[in-house]
Amino acid sequence: MKEPTSGAVIAFDVSKLETFVYPGLSENYSCVTSGFISWVLADQYDLAKSFHGQYLRVVFINGDATEKYRHVGLNNTLNVKYITDCLEMNTEESWDCRTLAALLKLKVNLILIQGITSTRFVETCVKHRILVVQKVKHEVFEDLAEATGGIPVFYFSQLDESCVGNGVTVTLWKTILNKESSALKITTSSTMLVTAFITSPAICKLQMLEDQFWTCAHRLNHALKEETVFLGAGDAEMFCIMYLESLVEEDPARLYKTVHKHMTTANLVSMSEDAMQYTRLILQLMANGWRDYISTVYYNSGLCTTKLKALTAISEYLRKKEKNVSLFSHFTPNVLGCDNDGKPTCENTGNTEVYDNVTVKLEAWQGALDLVMLVLQTDAEIVTGYVETDS
Repeated sequence: MKEPTSGAVIAFDVSKLETFVYPGLSENYSCVTSGFISWVLADQYDLAKSFHGQYLRVVFINGDATEKYRHVGLNNTLNVKYITDCLEMNTEESWDCRTLAALLKLKVNLILIQGITSTRFVETCVKHRILVVQKVKHEVFEDLAEATGGIPVFYFSQLDESCVGNGVTVTLWKTILNKESSALKITTSSTMLVTAFITSPAICKLQMLEDQFWTCAHRLNHALKEETVFLGAGDAEMFCIMYLESLVEEDPARLYKTVHKHMTTANLVSMSEDAMQYTRLILQLMANGWRDYISTVYYNSGLCTTKLKALTAISEYLRKKEKNVSLFSHFTPNVLGCDNDGKPTCENTGNTEVYDNVTVKLEAWQGALDLVMLVLQTDAEIVTGYVETDS
């Protein structure tokens, strides 16, 4: 996400968002922060704390940081034997020593690894005041590399001065004081990364909270890309009901002209005048279907205690035909408005607008329409015995 300049459009990049889920704390500690948050091992806690306020030199390892790791395309060659005259040599310890020497020569303080590494290597690095962060996501990895000027490499042997990034700061996350399970915030002055810190005392609720966050983020991303939204919370569907019922009330000549226009726009074959006698009935049934759909959604979502109450509220809304008033306010007098203590307040009810993504809703409607058309076509074939062919 970028801060807008005067007259500029806000750029929202969902790929720059990350989540960090931490169980045990109150949900009041949930927040968003710039940078990237990752777990820090207990052995690295004191070292990370000592780095507070310092600018670190960082290297980026694209893969696992182990002696036996080979990236895709460079696997071990078949039918080749490696012979050494030092049978007692421990190749892994030798690799650790060579790697450490290269890191110390470049004065590296932080290693970001997309894959994993061994516990022994982490312990060796900590002894020499080098932090190691594993399992870094690809998007985070690429953004931090670009922001710091670092160049990702596959192997430590490829490192040189041009590969080292600068300007990274690390901070222990302020709300977590447990040394055994701490979090580390990694950021730079130019990074665009934003991390949502999600926490809850109920562990089973964490996945739901994270899913809700990503759902909201993707909906916002779609809305900004499309630069248009539908009124949500049933308002668009209510407009469909009002439009269908307005067609039912029209005189036959005007109704035929309107239906013919819609069918021509949709590339459908126009109905004959004999079939038009059922148009009013079909349109009314379609409107009733919308009523049933909206009332069922609000009942199943818990916004209404009974389906009858939902239908009553819909009828009242249509009767008044209120303008610029959300249908949502009819069902949620104690949901939308809350003060800072989480207590419901009725004076704010109805001020919060609810919107839907245009493409997502149109695709859902199109899928429902295709299903209805399939059912109707099947019924027609059963009743008439006539099967329509493409020829």
